[in-house]
Amino acid sequence: MSLEIYLILGAISFFTSMITAIFSVGGGMIMLASLGQFVSASALIPLHASVQLLNNISRVFVYREHINFEILKTILWASFIGSFIAIFIFQNLDEYVLTLIIGCSILFLTWVPINKFIKHGLANDLICGLL
Repeated sequence: MSLEIYLILGAISFFTSMITAIFSVGGGMIMLASLGQFVSASALIPLHASVQLLNNISRVFVYREHINFEILKTILWASFIGSFIAIFIFQNLDEYVLTLIIGCSILFLTWVPINKFIKHGLANDLICGLL
């Protein structure tokens, strides 16, 4: 990749972080779609995860006194399990199928009223972590 692409990706990361900070939603999806223009689908998910991790670490630092560690513990355990399930499912998928899954996920999470899928309590935390 050229220096221009790195600068573009840095600018996209900055602006999508700003969108998330202002509206509390949307920056990650925009980042995912933007990164998809520059990298392959097999590299997209790990790259997006690392960018989001770095963006969210700063948010954790800012809001550290408001963290509910009981919820965090449940989500982290479910994320750990979900990561191994995802490795098992996605490691042998064709890149075309992976691209289709990513695109459908973006469309689904953008247009479907998410409040119909939100559960309360432990179920929500487990589903959030697994996904």
